[in-house]
Amino acid sequence: MTVVAAPGRRAHWGRRLLGGAALVALLVGAGVIRDTAPTDAEWQGPMEVRGEVAEELTGRNIRATVHGATVAAVATTEEWTGETPGRWIAVETSVEAVETEVGALLGTAELLIDGDRYGASVRPGSDSLEGLPLSLGVPTTGVLLFEVPESVLTEDAELRLAVGSDPRLDSMLVIPLTLRDLEVVDTYRFDRPSWGAAG
Repeated sequence: MTVVAAPGRRAHWGRRLLGGAALVALLVGAGVIRDTAPTDAEWQGPMEVRGEVAEELTGRNIRATVHGATVAAVATTEEWTGETPGRWIAVETSVEAVETEVGALLGTAELLIDGDRYGASVRPGSDSLEGLPLSLGVPTTGVLLFEVPESVLTEDAELRLAVGSDPRLDSMLVIPLTLRDLEVVDTYRFDRPSWGAAG
């Protein structure tokens, strides 16, 4: 004699299996979303605009061209001379505002080297582009100076430029620099920032 299960019991087990499969799919989907969703820092981080030396890069309210970079033991202008226990990296740059001059300062100028951030030096004062108000549609050309230890000069670096000191949720221009390929001089002489692109 053969006993056949009632159709109601088969349907009951089928619904349980279907519900279990749906739960597993939901958990897998939630795991994928969790692992691929941006972190809080990524949600609020700057929007990077990447380019190369000599390339004009444009963000929301900043446009810049890096013309070159030099390594030096001493940096000097007509009115200022700076020595450092490490080395200076001098970056010649043209920079301007794109949308408005209101609040447009070159407030973020840093070198990222092997995970460490080196801000542009304030020691040269107004002889440097650091913290300079940006003019709308008229580039200002000058130099940013960074004091770095000699030990990093074989590393790759990224120059990062942005309007304001807190570039979250705004544009950040990013230009790679191969430090070991830069020209090295004893003394780097430079002029104060001036209007117009580099000649």
